[in-house]
Amino acid sequence: MHTRLLRSLIAPALTVAALLLVFTACDTATTGDDTITLNDPANPTTVTYEFEYDPSTAVNGEIGVASIGTDNLGSIIGTYGFSRDDVVSARVTSITISRSAGTRSASSSKLYDYVEDIKLHLGGSESGPLIAPEQAVQSTLETNLNTADTDLTGTIQSGPAQAFMIIGVNNTSETQGFIEAEVDFRIEVQSN
Repeated sequence: MHTRLLRSLIAPALTVAALLLVFTACDTATTGDDTITLNDPANPTTVTYEFEYDPSTAVNGEIGVASIGTDNLGSIIGTYGFSRDDVVSARVTSITISRSAGTRSASSSKLYDYVEDIKLHLGGSESGPLIAPEQAVQSTLETNLNTADTDLTGTIQSGPAQAFMIIGVNNTSETQGFIEAEVDFRIEVQSN
């Protein structure tokens, strides 16, 4: 008789405990904010930075140059209905460098024969976060750079930024150079 009474008391208690667990799990899942990764073909998170420099100004075989303009990530993020303040994670996924489109011609389709290596930072100087470590580049029309796994969240949140390129050269008799860097970002925003 005692066993029957004990069973009749335990069964409802287990049912109540199971229901509490289900309701608690549902509350936890729905109260958190969702993270959304921005990057679709209609609105890719790609920024093109243009660099104009004078190879004859190289010091110890290097030229440091800031991009002509800043990023337009604020407007790209805005097309999704978010702002820079909503960014919770930002990293670079790929970088392609080439001779700036306005300077290409049939006789000069390569990058530049005198460019040996390139290093790239986000920001207006070498003190900005590293997005491409120093690496040798080939004199081809386009070159993909290895990217640094650097957290850029704070930099993206703080507003439009230039990029800063350090170019290693082996010939300083040239008088003008144009390089563009196409940078793809992986940006995550918090949806409230």
